[in-house]
Amino acid sequence: MSGENPECLLCDAKLQLPSLHCSTCDTPHTRCNDCEAVFPAKDAFCPFCGAPSFASASEIDPSLSPLPASPSIEPQPQPKLPNPQDKLDQLAGLFQQTSQPDPAPNLQPPTTSQPSGALQPLAPSTPPSAEASSPEDANMQALLAGFGLSGDAPPQDLASPVSPQTPQAMRPSREELPDWRTAGGPLVGGFGSDISFNHSDDPILIEIDGSEEYRAGEQGVLRLRLLAQNVEEDAIVRLKIESKLLAKPVPLEAEVQPGQAYHFPAMAFVPQIAGRHPLQFTVALETISKVPLGKWSSSHVVKVEEAPQQENQAISAGGDVIIMGGGNRGQAAEDYSFGEKKGWVALPLQPDRAFNRRVKALKPPTIHGMPELPSDWYWPVGTQLLASLFVADHHTGRSQVIAFVCGTTASMGRGGDPSIAWWLRPHPHDPHQFGRLSRRHTVLTLHEGRAWIEDVSTNGTWLEDQRLEKRDPQLLAEEDHFAPADVVRFVPTLVTYEDAVEAIFLQREDGLMGRLSYCLASGKCPLPLKFSGSPEIACWLLWQKQPQMGPQLLIKTDETDWQPLGPHAAQVLNQRYRIQWQLLSSPIEQQAYLGQLAF
Repeated sequence: MSGENPECLLCDAKLQLPSLHCSTCDTPHTRCNDCEAVFPAKDAFCPFCGAPSFASASEIDPSLSPLPASPSIEPQPQPKLPNPQDKLDQLAGLFQQTSQPDPAPNLQPPTTSQPSGALQPLAPSTPPSAEASSPEDANMQALLAGFGLSGDAPPQDLASPVSPQTPQAMRPSREELPDWRTAGGPLVGGFGSDISFNHSDDPILIEIDGSEEYRAGEQGVLRLRLLAQNVEEDAIVRLKIESKLLAKPVPLEAEVQPGQAYHFPAMAFVPQIAGRHPLQFTVALETISKVPLGKWSSSHVVKVEEAPQQENQAISAGGDVIIMGGGNRGQAAEDYSFGEKKGWVALPLQPDRAFNRRVKALKPPTIHGMPELPSDWYWPVGTQLLASLFVADHHTGRSQVIAFVCGTTASMGRGGDPSIAWWLRPHPHDPHQFGRLSRRHTVLTLHEGRAWIEDVSTNGTWLEDQRLEKRDPQLLAEEDHFAPADVVRFVPTLVTYEDAVEAIFLQREDGLMGRLSYCLASGKCPLPLKFSGSPEIACWLLWQKQPQMGPQLLIKTDETDWQPLGPHAAQVLNQRYRIQWQLLSSPIEQQAYLGQLAF
């Protein structure tokens, strides 16, 4: 195994080695004996391959400690590992000695509904006195308190059909265990904990035919089907299967509609090696316009039996083979009664937390307190505007300039061309670094309710320290870092309005941080104006263009309603902020923006 620390499945923090304990959320983890995946020790089964968890009691609950000695139980010299079943036996014995008036053990005989040897719930008996008048009564109260029970009622449902502390020689085989992915009702894992596996919240449900039997050297068939159970609109499901059992990864794809079931063509392959082989599944969901919605992973173990010797001698294949029958695209089908047909096993989907966090950052929530548009507001579709906005804070003495583009597209680069909105220079100026910028280097676009970034340069654009493919637009997320030619770094802030990204604010990360920033806005929503490093919204801005009139800037504060501000006019808000803007007929040099600042 790699020496890299695995991540906690609950909080994504790095686990401590070799204890596999999360110091952030204080959750102990264990490692699966089959697929070696790491998961919380309290789980009854591995969520990746379905193998039963036989974690030690200390991994499941470190609070378990040896029982106190009593007159009826011979003290033991610090047991190595307390067993919940032993606790139950001690509880039954002590209850037998202290219960009145019946001195006989008050245990019901096992019934056919529970496995032989399992402890049955204790029958009601005369409860002990509220005040313990003897050492036996005190012992009983202490013992019940250790189980989180009162002395007024007997313990119920403490038995577990499959105890995680069962000795290795007595553990049932996987074939004898119920299939947790198809068995109805919750399973008992650990001591007194119920864990149920529910796939109803997943956007899609994927099942694999687990009834197939495979033998080395003989052709086997792999069958998959899916149900778009919680997909809100038409989408694309991309599925990739990887395994040492297969010669190469197998890609599958299906265009799905909400509530529709699909099946994939049967996949035939010839396994060459006997044993247990995990199949690793990667599932990606995206819109028809290729906007990602999420990514998940799963695993399923395939058992390949050893073939007779004479059959193995006749095999000369150089590797495992996968044969796709009828293509790799899913076809719509009738409802297969998912979760009910015998032999089909639901794949437990594990979300890719880092990827899904970034998916959420592609469209952040609407800013709290965003004001409504004025009733007479108007902005013609397709109107383009180039402007600069100067803001000074009289309380702090700080000032900044925002280079505005009102439209759906803005480009940046070395400049010198009127079609390029923002002409960049590194600050402080470095001629060599400046020469690395192309005339038109990077393009930002508002499209399909998302923000996009595209590299059109010679020396490339870096997004999150990865170079973008040229002329291959990629989605831009909240607080991504990108750098044209790795010369000037920017951090974007996205503004969402009515479930769509309508503006991109760009903050520089060089000597002009907090002094010169940029904004691409569609003109369809109010824009919050903040100073760098301050969470306070100074005011709200909104561009407006009435028929037969030039563009205006509307300004609103918490104390005032929308007020128009014409070009070159200045206004002081709340006796603190001075705002002035000018309309630009063409792009200007970076130094011209800086000339407006008050140093």
